[in-house]
Amino acid sequence: MSQPTTKALSIDQHGPYGGSDHPTFNFILGPGEEITKVHVECGYITDALGFEIVDQLGNVETRWTDGTVTGKVKSKNTKVGFHESRTINLAGETITKISGHEGDYGEQGRHVAQLRIHTDMNAGGYGPFGLMRNCTNIKAFESPDTPPGAVIGFFGTQGTYTNASLRNLGVTIKK
Repeated sequence: MSQPTTKALSIDQHGPYGGSDHPTFNFILGPGEEITKVHVECGYITDALGFEIVDQLGNVETRWTDGTVTGKVKSKNTKVGFHESRTINLAGETITKISGHEGDYGEQGRHVAQLRIHTDMNAGGYGPFGLMRNCTNIKAFESPDTPPGAVIGFFGTQGTYTNASLRNLGVTIKK
């Protein structure tokens, strides 16, 4: 799958929302690419996101917030105890903004405590993802509302090992 060509693209980045860590992942959709599904892992807080992207030839890859890229992922909608895996099938929808809450998660610092993903067909958003348990100093966040097709990427930080949850998340918007 391609990344943007050398042709200049005028963008704005909003966020990251959550912790102040330097972003460890950043992707921008290439020409002819679209996000068709979002895979969400959550529990007490938002743990990870995977963005399933299809290019104009029908090739599929999933870009995860831990920086890995995989092929197509089987859709999941499961709940075991407090942990939940959800797949949002966007089928003709486009992401218009994100919103949620950030908070201090125990002694692990600032994180995305709860997340909603808004689309042109679901203005109220999918979610919330994350229970905000064990969080203090909670603060709401919301990226600007955009027209369909304007959200062209995401950036942020996902922790590793024992702190592998989503530390921050932002959106890239085409001007």
